[in-house]
Parts: sequence; structure tokens; C-alpha cells
Amino acid sequence: MLDDLIHSAYVNSHKIHYLSSKRSHAFADTWFDAASPQHFWQRFRYEVLYKGMTKSGLNPEQPYRCVDIGAGRGVFRHLIEQDTAWIVDCVDLDQQALDDSLGNRGDNFYYDVFDQHEAMLNKYDGLFLLDVLEHVDDAAAFLDASLTHLKPGGFFVINVPTPGWLFGRYDQAVGHHKRYQLNDLIAELPRNGISISEVGYWGPGMIPVLLLRSFLDFFIRDKEKIIRSGFKPPHPLVGWMMLNYFRLDRWLIANPPTGIGAFVIGRTIKR
Repeated sequence: MLDDLIHSAYVNSHKIHYLSSKRSHAFADTWFDAASPQHFWQRFRYEVLYKGMTKSGLNPEQPYRCVDIGAGRGVFRHLIEQDTAWIVDCVDLDQQALDDSLGNRGDNFYYDVFDQHEAMLNKYDGLFLLDVLEHVDDAAAFLDASLTHLKPGGFFVINVPTPGWLFGRYDQAVGHHKRYQLNDLIAELPRNGISISEVGYWGPGMIPVLLLRSFLDFFIRDKEKIIRSGFKPPHPLVGWMMLNYFRLDRWLIANPPTGIGAFVIGRTIKR
């Protein structure tokens, strides 16, 4: 039925469904170019969220149909496909990111969740909002609009950058409106109709690194250079070292009181 309702095109073996009108919206290519599946931040964030999802009882072998809103180039889809039978659709308003998206399962949607397209509502078993809310003016309204795409009883996974006091020039360069505290994120969730199963911070050992980045950013004026120097490792060996530093950090502090990221995993309540 969906194919009868929307215009579709094939790009890079993924079907792109256009459910919203085209608009000027593009994320920094400098960040996308660096944020490959091999990037230490992408890999460690995935490891943290995957552990949280399995701990909350989600079954990797169950073919859940999921949607990743603000998916960018589909790196999370690519990673989750390696470990599960889940099918993940990518939603974004960056045409080039959808053109370049990774992964072998799922479709791509050029779609604004505020449009509330009938064919997308109450459709999905799972929903991912991974480092998206900090880019949105009204995060609570965006959350409400996003959750309508879940089936009753569907699960959601949300990740945001933290802590709030680390907000700096790098955040401004990549389009962040804020960094969060975990309580801020929980407060933006709907008060009714959901249950939360897992929450937590991750990456506390990276806070000194981000403090150093904030200091160095004062000496860089070009936005693209701020993004490149603040996110892209200067050498693959540095990326490997950072990933293993992350893993050591998690082993030493299993439930950190703060970190550079926070997540919430939960479900909508069946009616």
C-alpha cells in the first residue's frame, strides 16, 4: 500500500520514499565524512546501546521493523545489521546523506516527522533517536511527533550528548542547541504512555579530552576546521587507542555518574 501512496526512486540499492516536500536542510559533510562505521565514537556508542537493548530484553534474532529518525548516512543501521535480524528504515531531511546511506536492509525516507504521514504512523516495532534531539528547537514536541510512529508496545532508544556545561564552539559548529543532563532528557519524554527500562551515562573518561577540545577551539575560526579537528582522529592508530580507552573506561566504571553521552531505552504502553 505504501508504494501506491508515495513517489519512490532507487539510489545505492536503497529505495527512497519522499513523504515530505523538499527543503533546504544539510548537515556538515565534514562530520559525515569522518563518522564512518570504524570511527571510535560510532563504535563505542553502538556497543553501549546494544548492551542496553539486550539488557532490556530486546531479542537480536527477532526481525523487528525499526525506524532511525535523523539517521544521516545510516551508520547505526550498518552496525546493528551485523548483530541482529532487525530491519531499520532511515529517515532524514538531508538528501545527500540518504543517497550515501549504508546498510543492506530497510528503506530510506525523506520525511519530516511533524508531517505525520498516515502510512508511517503506528508502523514500527522500534525507534531510534541517536544524537538528534540536541539539534531540535522544541525537543519535547519532536519526541511526541516521533513516538507516534511506534506500534503500541514498541520500544525506543534515545541518545544525547552530555554534560550541559561542556557546551562549546564545537557544539555550535555541528548545529547543537544544547548538551544534556540525563534528568533533562527524561523530563522531555511524555509523562504518560511510556515506560523506561534502561537509562545511563557513558564515556566519563572522555570529559578531559572534550575539555581540551573546547580550549583548542578558541584558536580556530573556521567552522569546518573546528569539526574536523574536534571529531576526526589524526591517524587510524589514534582512533584505535581511543576506542580501547573507551572500553577500559566502561570496564572501570560500569555505571558512571556522568559522561559525554546519555541514553534512555523504553517502550510505549499497550492500550
